[in-house]
Amino acid sequence: MFEIKKMILKLKSIELPVLSFLMLSGMNAAGQSFAGYEWETLTCTGEPVARHEAAFIKSGDKFYLMGGRRIQEVSIFNSETNTWTSGTKPTVELHHFEGFSYKGDIYAVGVQTGKYPHETSLTETYIYKPTSDEWVKSFDMPEGRVRASTSTKVYKDKLYMACGIIDGHWEGHVKWFDCYDFKTGKWSKLPSLNTGRHGTQLIWYKKKLYIASGCGQMGGSPELKTIECFSKSKASK
Repeated sequence: MFEIKKMILKLKSIELPVLSFLMLSGMNAAGQSFAGYEWETLTCTGEPVARHEAAFIKSGDKFYLMGGRRIQEVSIFNSETNTWTSGTKPTVELHHFEGFSYKGDIYAVGVQTGKYPHETSLTETYIYKPTSDEWVKSFDMPEGRVRASTSTKVYKDKLYMACGIIDGHWEGHVKWFDCYDFKTGKWSKLPSLNTGRHGTQLIWYKKKLYIASGCGQMGGSPELKTIECFSKSKASK
């Protein structure tokens, strides 16, 4: 048996930071009681591979822990039985990506490989297929705009990818904003952000995209506290 530091949210009370998170993530806390909730460390059968700078994604009824420093197998979690099993390893080291599930497959887009501080941004997209337990290469990053540690969000068969860094943890923070259409297989450029950043996420809420925080230069600094919103301009309303 193995105790994993994966927690279940059982909040004893709702405080302001939690409410802010729920609103930003599109969850509706109105009418929902968290009385008696707390965090619980689960005792599991099996164990995952220890890793960091990785991704944890839900696809179907299972959770997939993948990537991280070194070439790691996929660790698969069944929340009904609290059981970990193993999936196949990718052919290359994959880290610093925000994974997502699309039509059952799990995508690693905007990925770094290699050692700190000059990790390489990969041109290729990698897909893990849970049904066949295999990794395959898919579409390339947009030409001339390859970077990693990007912020991604999928909405209505389109992938939105913002910001990122070109040269590992060293330089090349970009403001780029791109969209990949899964149906046509084509990338398109969208208006750049005001601030380049990496190491954060995108939220889609009420037909708007939000991005906040992240790092603005080399390494982990400076830490940013700005938030940007992509929406219909006031002039066009």
